[in-house]
Formats: sequence, C-alpha cells, structure tokens
Amino acid sequence: MPVLKPIRIIVKNGHVTLEGVVANDGDRNIVNIRANGVYGVFSVTNNLQVEKVGQAHLRPRTPPPPANASSSYPVVAAETAL
Repeated sequence: MPVLKPIRIIVKNGHVTLEGVVANDGDRNIVNIRANGVYGVFSVTNNLQVEKVGQAHLRPRTPPPPANASSSYPVVAAETAL
C-alpha cells in the first residue's frame, strides 16, 4: 500500500483552509466537497496542489472513489479556533 501524503485542514470560525498535495483533480475536488459538507462550515479555501506529472511515479494511479466515499488522505492537523 502506498504512503499517502497528508493534507492539512485549518478551521477558524467556520472558515476552512485546505493545504497539501493530492494525486489528481478528482481527489482535490472530493476533499473540497467533503469540507463544504461539514456542519458549521461557512467557506472553504482550497489551496490543495495536484502532484506534478513528473512526480506521478511516486504514487500508483488509483481510480477516483465513488461520490459518496470519504477521502483517503490522512489529516496531519485539524486546528480550530473559537
């Protein structure tokens, strides 16, 4: 099983910022949709970057998950401020 790079989720007063690197645009979009679907989230800034083509050999290509699947990217830190 490949090692997945973590993404960082920063939450402050209902505003979410996503940071990190994902394998493809589909993963980037799924993480964004999931973050927007969380109760109490008012906005999402998606700063996730898609891996460059030259880095594709580092991670095996996987098909995009179904629309109702959660992201398989580990969360490094979830910061919240009230």
